[in-house]
Amino acid sequence: MLIIPPVEQYAADYTFATPKYSKGSYDNYFMFVVDSSQKSGLRLDGSAFPSNTVYHDIPDTNLVGAYITVTEGSHTVRHTSVISVFGGFLYGRANAETYGFTTGMRMAGINTVCVPSTTVVGDGIDNDCDGLIDEEICTTANQNNDDDGDGVSDEDCATPAPIDGEWAAWSSLGSCSITCKDYGTSQTGTATRTRTCTNPAPQYDGLQCVGSGSESQSCTSTTYCPINGGFSSWSSWGQCSVTCATGTQTRSRTCTNPATQYNGLTCSGSYSDSKTCTLSPCPIDGDWTNWSSWATCTVSCGGDQRTIKDMHRSTPAHGGSDCSGDGSETETCNTQVCVIDGGWGSWSAYGSCSVTCGGGKSSRSKVCNNPAPRNGGLDCSGSSSEYGDCNTQACPTAGVGQYVQMCPSGYFTCETGSTKCIDGSKACDCDESPATGNCDDGSDETTSYAGCSAQVLLTCPNGSERT
Repeated sequence: MLIIPPVEQYAADYTFATPKYSKGSYDNYFMFVVDSSQKSGLRLDGSAFPSNTVYHDIPDTNLVGAYITVTEGSHTVRHTSVISVFGGFLYGRANAETYGFTTGMRMAGINTVCVPSTTVVGDGIDNDCDGLIDEEICTTANQNNDDDGDGVSDEDCATPAPIDGEWAAWSSLGSCSITCKDYGTSQTGTATRTRTCTNPAPQYDGLQCVGSGSESQSCTSTTYCPINGGFSSWSSWGQCSVTCATGTQTRSRTCTNPATQYNGLTCSGSYSDSKTCTLSPCPIDGDWTNWSSWATCTVSCGGDQRTIKDMHRSTPAHGGSDCSGDGSETETCNTQVCVIDGGWGSWSAYGSCSVTCGGGKSSRSKVCNNPAPRNGGLDCSGSSSEYGDCNTQACPTAGVGQYVQMCPSGYFTCETGSTKCIDGSKACDCDESPATGNCDDGSDETTSYAGCSAQVLLTCPNGSERT
């Protein structure tokens, strides 16, 4: 006998297990009652019900009933829509034995006063008192949809449908577990790749992915492992490095046991060894000591001869030879040319005075030849000429232009009429200073009186023509 629960206690999914039969196995059947419009959404362990399932209408309702065969063990039957409920029953039979029970039910209140309550997802309570339990899908993707058609959305939320996990794509193979192989061997390692149960990840009690999240395959390396070098045995001692007295003998070894290969380390340590060897004393030849210092040169320039002192001999021994050669030698010293600085000769006599009266200038000179500078010597310092006062007596005065004839040949009378005669070479020389023998009125620097060239006067320091 089966107890049939009311429709209000139907659920959208059931998980159950068939019982064991002590003498073998039951023939197991899952019986169900569902709205006829919802029968295509039923799934057994994720697969659609058999297409040859026979459905029977239940009079005066929209419901149909049917059964399918199930194997022994645990199973899950659910509807693809979490708000499509159906009744589920498990029935089994064997020789002289049967069983039957519901696969589960929601504990909905029946024939009790409904009091509206706060929605809790999947609480199995009629939160909005419309006679239906958990009839809205309140996921983000289905937000604000009125699933039960009562004009209100998201007021009595069902548990979202389970989402079974699916594997994401495999990662690339990782590195081989061996990075090299010994020469002459066929060593293999392992390379691994992984995948994650994230495409999608399990949600709402969905199943984990089936299978392993990693897999490996054998791999090899094309690189040979480094071979560190090892020393060979020492060679025999070689000959002494000398033929007399004390020397050295050496021996060697090589980094060939084994030789360094495939970036291995070279041998650590010395490749050679040495020891002292002693033979008969060597002949000692007589030898000169170091030269003494040169004698002081007698001149600082111009060249001279100086001699180095004799050297002492060391005594030959053990059949050695005596010293050869002279024990003294001579060289020329301070051969560089002597540098001579210049010196002034005597002053010459004073020359003629620049004027005949009124104070003029006469000059004298000297030459840098006592001695003259030679071989890079310094020139004489100071001026090679100097001026002295002359004819300082006052000149007689007269009328303008009356005394030209009073000046001797080669002299010049100024326009003021002064009898002061100036050297004719002073005219038109651009020098207007009376102190150097020029007219104090400047008439010796004009075109109208002295006959100076206007072009010459333009080159004078004052830069203007005087008339």
